[in-house]
Amino acid sequence: MSYRKVIESIDGWEDLTLAQILFNAKDPIHLLVDRQRYTLEGIAGIIGDASVGPLIDFLETIGYGWIKFQAGGAGLSIGDPQFNAKLLAIPHPSCQAIAAVGRRLVSLCELNKLPEVDAQIVAAWQNMKLEKTLAEKRRTASGRYNSYMAAIEAWDGDPATEPVL
Repeated sequence: MSYRKVIESIDGWEDLTLAQILFNAKDPIHLLVDRQRYTLEGIAGIIGDASVGPLIDFLETIGYGWIKFQAGGAGLSIGDPQFNAKLLAIPHPSCQAIAAVGRRLVSLCELNKLPEVDAQIVAAWQNMKLEKTLAEKRRTASGRYNSYMAAIEAWDGDPATEPVL
């Protein structure tokens, strides 16, 4: 993705100030749902290798031992709303960390897998504004040129009525 796509996805971007563009590009209001299935290896990637064993032990003590088997097999759908809600309800920091990867609010930049770099957002916005201005000037010039050409075609040669561009 590109910062251009980020900016284009902001409603009315053409009429917004630079500060408004930056705010909208970085405001974490978009729900990102991780749809992949996480095995124990993926869970370890979230909470760390050393935390997997203690988490499994804890889950077994509260009656959620089945999670270990699911994670060891087809994997856990941590982005699923119901399973994510279960994770959030478990009072364990590892469950909270896993749930946060499964469903979280992100910015337009993060949603498009881009870092929130002001200078790059600004450069993209400035280029887009310039492109828009150039296109408008081309349309104006084209209309003026077409009118001039029509006047030349209709001109009878009288110097007093000679068309002017």
